[in-house]
Amino acid sequence: MDSEKSELWAEANELLMYVQKAKSEIKRVIVGMDEAIHLLFVALLARGHAIAESTPGQAKTKLMKAMAAVSGLNYGRVQGNPGLTPDDILGQYLPGLDDMVNKYRGGLQFFRGPIFNEEVLWDESNRTSPKTQAVFLQGMEEYEITTAYGELMKLSNPFMVLATQNPQEIMQGTYPLTEANLDRFLISMPLSYPCEEDEVQIVLQDDDEPFVEELTSHLTKDIIMRLRFLISELFPSREFVRMARFVVRLCRATRPQFNGEMMLRSTKDTDHRLDMVIHSGVSTRAEKVLARAARAYAFLSNRKECTARDVQAMAPYVLRHRIALMPRASNDRNGPGFTPEQVVSELLRQISEI
Repeated sequence: MDSEKSELWAEANELLMYVQKAKSEIKRVIVGMDEAIHLLFVALLARGHAIAESTPGQAKTKLMKAMAAVSGLNYGRVQGNPGLTPDDILGQYLPGLDDMVNKYRGGLQFFRGPIFNEEVLWDESNRTSPKTQAVFLQGMEEYEITTAYGELMKLSNPFMVLATQNPQEIMQGTYPLTEANLDRFLISMPLSYPCEEDEVQIVLQDDDEPFVEELTSHLTKDIIMRLRFLISELFPSREFVRMARFVVRLCRATRPQFNGEMMLRSTKDTDHRLDMVIHSGVSTRAEKVLARAARAYAFLSNRKECTARDVQAMAPYVLRHRIALMPRASNDRNGPGFTPEQVVSELLRQISEI
């Protein structure tokens, strides 16, 4: 390792201490979600967005609020409901107080909505109508939005969307996020029930639990931007050709047109052709963000190299929401009962690093 990289790693180790403090601060109010907390920081440093899914009452909103509180970024919230309109997110043109407002707007001035914050909590995203969901598409990918008057406005940098959603099968009045919406999220996290001991701790801390708003912010915008820069310098993509080939092989394996004859083992110990299980695989965008997430994961784990192990760790969370299964393949009663997570696990088991 040359002296320049040694100096960068020394700086990285110093700044990573702030990340550890931020994680510890979140754990003051969140019990038993260490992996989810780690994944949120991967998304933050990999310039991505994250979505969490669970049944109601599993603290997913609280987790996202705690993440926003410790990150040191300005924060806005969008509460999903069927009556939410695009203007509620983007902002609105209203009679302006400024005499210099452009005449072509009819004397109207633009008042910015919550999407102009650096961190946006989109709570119960799948209770938002498809028309309003589409508002996030442009901003999450291009970091800019177009107003009703056709003006192009830049969003903040950094800009991160932290979303939650409820399972479709148990919630009435939900609108499934489109494939295009889901593809904008770097990470999708299914939150399961905590173990028994963690549930005991949750009950015991109920009386003296601090409010999320009382958490200390250990990070700042400058620290976050510097950590992102260090990842790009210490893990330049051009130096990880081997890892990139593994990423491409894994992602191409999800596409029926390339690997239709591959056999996948279901939870019922039956084998099925991949093209009978997967309707559509992941995009090339998924390959890029998986590689980016793997580098951030290796960095946060304080490892000097990014390898297939880091890709394997991130693949379930980066790919699960990007794989569309055949309807019969996901039917547990009359079909094999595949899930996207199981498909990714099977592909990881069969595909080895080059």
